[in-house]
Amino acid sequence: MGKLASAAGRRIGEAGGRNPIVYDVAGNPNVMVRVSREDWLAVAGQYPAEVSAQVLAQAFSLGGQPIDAFYWGKYLASNQGGVPVSLPMRDPWAVIDFDSALAACAAKGPGWHLCTQAQAACIAMISHARYPGDATGNTAHGQSHSNTAQVGIRSDGLPVTGGSQGAFGRTLTGSGPVEWTHNRNPLGIHDIVGNVWERTSRLRLVNWEIQIIPSSAALGADHGVASSAWRAILEDGSLVEPETADTLKYSTDSGVYLSKTQAGSGGSIEFRSVGAGAIDPVPPILVALGLFPWSPAVPLVGTLYATASGERLPFRGGAWNYGSDAGVVALHLSASRASASTSVGFRPAFAI
Repeated sequence: MGKLASAAGRRIGEAGGRNPIVYDVAGNPNVMVRVSREDWLAVAGQYPAEVSAQVLAQAFSLGGQPIDAFYWGKYLASNQGGVPVSLPMRDPWAVIDFDSALAACAAKGPGWHLCTQAQAACIAMISHARYPGDATGNTAHGQSHSNTAQVGIRSDGLPVTGGSQGAFGRTLTGSGPVEWTHNRNPLGIHDIVGNVWERTSRLRLVNWEIQIIPSSAALGADHGVASSAWRAILEDGSLVEPETADTLKYSTDSGVYLSKTQAGSGGSIEFRSVGAGAIDPVPPILVALGLFPWSPAVPLVGTLYATASGERLPFRGGAWNYGSDAGVVALHLSASRASASTSVGFRPAFAI
């Protein structure tokens, strides 16, 4: 088994190449999935060329420099003495706010970070290109709502009945069938849909304005409320200071659609039905970041939730009780920075 030196001074042990074991600075092993530029390019032809270019620019770049691959936790984060680890058959780490999850991932050492929205969108697009029917997962208290034969092991030890019981319905990481991975393969990313919502970094809404931290910023860029790293997006796709005139926003006075003005107090809609409003064309960066559907004709599964007032931090994928509202493109933009819930967790990522 070969070993590669990581930026953290630890080791990356290759396990068949696809599921390397990456050690953090505390020596904890983490089972990861290597997602490479080649993985994206193998399906990129199914998407507009401009979108593909933005996926490469946002998901496969750090600090403005291209990278060959990033490593995503094969499993949702579990709590190993206060350190998030990617290991099987563990209870997902929930009831943790955004800043704490962000800091816990960064504390694992150089290269470690809370998974980014660009990475999540890339994986969703790879998954959907390979399997248009969408992945399934724990969306009904321990089983799939759409296929009740697909069952995981509840972390509270209760039997799986498909109905509400106990305080929560989480399942142990990786305890479900292969259909609960992003590529329907034992080497894939587990629990890509359902179980718990997953926090992502480098994205937020502020009073409806869509703001990102672009890949040109360093891996450890400040995500604080007043950070200068945040950028808003204009209709031509250029990135500008927040609150610049005519930046792109979500409006919800009639469905959910893109706009240059604020309207509505909040809402939800099937992700594939998010509208462009008067924005034409939609900037490819929005599609590459999983903020707008690449085609309304594609049967994307998952719901977009958005709230207007104040700052809203994202999570993706759905949870154990979301049924058909969960999915690889499901995106929740309604929670405050300080929110914490038994149905919201996170996943560590690594890049060098």
